[in-house]
Parts: sequence; C-alpha cells; structure tokens
Amino acid sequence: MLDGDQFEGSCPGGDEIGDDCVNWSGAVTVPTSANARGLTAVYADGQVLLAFRTQWDSLRTIRATGANTSGSLTGWTGERYHSATTDKEPEAELMRVDPAQFGGESLVVALMYRDKSTGQYRWRTLADATSTSSTYRGALLTDTGGTLTGTESPTFAAWPYNPSTTSNGTTCGAITDTLGDVGLYCYDRATNRFEDVSASAFPGTQPRTVGKPGLAYHAYRSLFGIPRAGDPMRGAYWLSVVQAGAVYDFVDMWISDPISTDPAEALGDVFFPSSRRGKVGNVWTNLLDGSGMAMYDDEDLGAMKAVWIRQDGGDTSSPLGDVHLRFLPFADGGFRAEFRDGNDFQVMERGICLGISNGADCGPSSFGLD
Repeated sequence: MLDGDQFEGSCPGGDEIGDDCVNWSGAVTVPTSANARGLTAVYADGQVLLAFRTQWDSLRTIRATGANTSGSLTGWTGERYHSATTDKEPEAELMRVDPAQFGGESLVVALMYRDKSTGQYRWRTLADATSTSSTYRGALLTDTGGTLTGTESPTFAAWPYNPSTTSNGTTCGAITDTLGDVGLYCYDRATNRFEDVSASAFPGTQPRTVGKPGLAYHAYRSLFGIPRAGDPMRGAYWLSVVQAGAVYDFVDMWISDPISTDPAEALGDVFFPSSRRGKVGNVWTNLLDGSGMAMYDDEDLGAMKAVWIRQDGGDTSSPLGDVHLRFLPFADGGFRAEFRDGNDFQVMERGICLGISNGADCGPSSFGLD
C-alpha cells in the first residue's frame, strides 16, 4: 500500500489534511512458539525477517517468505534461536562490511542487542535474510577499541539509504550509556569498528532518554514527496528520545543540520543544534511507559513514517489505561496543505463555540474550518 510510485506522502487515499491515508488489513498473527517482548524487522532478498525478544529473554528470528494479494505476509518459517539473551528490544539492519573480515560477504544482516547479564552492546550477523544461523561478532567496538554499555535498546539507520541498492554510505546507531545519555556511532567497514561522533553531534549536552531512541535519515523532498533534484540524498538525521514526565513519558525530536553524500562532507559533520528540537504531538500526547517511537524513511517513500504507542490513561478498566498504536504517515510534517487568508480572532471564536456547543448553534463556517 505504501508503494514507491505513490509519492505525495505515499498515501494512496490522499495526502491532505482530513484524507484517509491507507486502509489497513486485519491483524496477522505470526506463528511463533514464544511471546514477543519487542521486535524489529528488515526486508531483503524478497523476504521479511523479524527478530524478537521472547518472554525468556532469548533472541529469535522468523521469516515471511511471501505475501498474498491483500498485502498480508505469508509463508512463515520456523523460528531460530541465536544463542543470545537480552532484556531489551533487538535491532536488525542491513550493513555493508569488508568481505575479507566477513567470510566473503559484503552485505549482511546485523542483529544488534543489549546483553542481559552485562548491559554490554553486542552483535551477530546473518549472511542474508534467508539465513537460518548467525555468527557471533562480539561486543560493538568503538574507534578507540572500547566497548559500549548502556540502559536502552540500540537503534541503527543506514546512511544515506538502503545498503542493498548502494555500496555508498554506512550505518549509524543511537546508543545509550549507563545514565541513558544517547551517543551517535557510525560504522567504519575498514576497521570493523563504530566511530564515536557524539562530541560533534551533541556538543555540550547529549540527549537523555528513558526509552528506546529512534533514528532515521530523511532526505529533503518537494511538495509532491519527490527527492529534491541536484542532490537527492541531501537531508538530515532525525532522532527521537523519550523524556520522563511527572505522570506519563513523552517524545522529543532532535533534527540535525543538513548533510549529504558530497565528498566535502562527512559524518563527523553531523550536528544537532538546539534550534532543531521539539516535542512530538501536544500536551496530551503521552507514551506507553518504557516504549519509544520508531521511525522509517527510504528513497521510495514520499514522507517519513513513524509508529508509537500512545497512553491516555482515560480507560480505568485496564491497568495500562487507554492505549493505542499510532501510525504517523507524515512524521516529517511533509503533507500537502493550502494556506488561506483568515482572521485569528474568528478562528479562536469558532473554536471556543464548537468546544462548548455544537455546529448547529455555532452556524456555518465561512472560512473552511469545519
């Protein structure tokens, strides 16, 4: 439904305010023998690979080998255990690597996870999405040879885009330390290490999170959702962090200054200025405790997507309160809209009227607010 030919926000139902973006299929149950306590997905080689943490904190994968005409995934394989334990959500990502260090493979599926017993970040790799076994790669090593230990799930995003279609770029990760402060680490395939670019990305104060951070690379697009001509890969990193509130948690968004694949620029130039930070949603927008917001963007989508679990607390019949899974089809704010002349006092007056009465008492709107 979110096909690459459907630009303008990738919403076939319409990408203007009030339009229905897509029609969702019914829920599809994945045939696993264990409960999933956090999962991640990656598409490659015509298959969808799911990696998930079980109720026993084991790391497992399962694959969907096809899809039916309604878009539902089919052909599920048996699940595989990968000799790892984690108490956080794992992360799966395609990565370009040095064949000399990875058994002749130049493109692998990396499974990143936080080790349950030590809190150390480690990884395993699969030769491709169809592989049934993985190879243990040890701890994630920084450019100085250090290891990483932290509190939350790691999050990785390819830069500039899908490694299966380009050998350029790298893969960067948002990784927390033992205090929950987020650092930015980018993979260097020559050294097989993750370069720490946190100091240049967050000079002064690093963002702190109490949930899994989200990370995506978003290319700038035109009004119609098409990548900009001249440098279609020019864009910015988007980082979501979870802030602890007095009652509920909420999400802050950090957006970097522009960066591109221009040879004159490098990942060391990634910088998140204070002027590009803000809260996602409004004062009533709350996260389910312990969760985060996931973001996704690639060159075939007209707008960045995001999904998160909102908790309003209004439903007292559930210990979780009023919980909803929210899909944001225009997470980058890139929807089409028409600006009109208007009177601010009329807008406020009508909003107050509709808030305390109904449309019949307020009369028809002469400036299209309904």
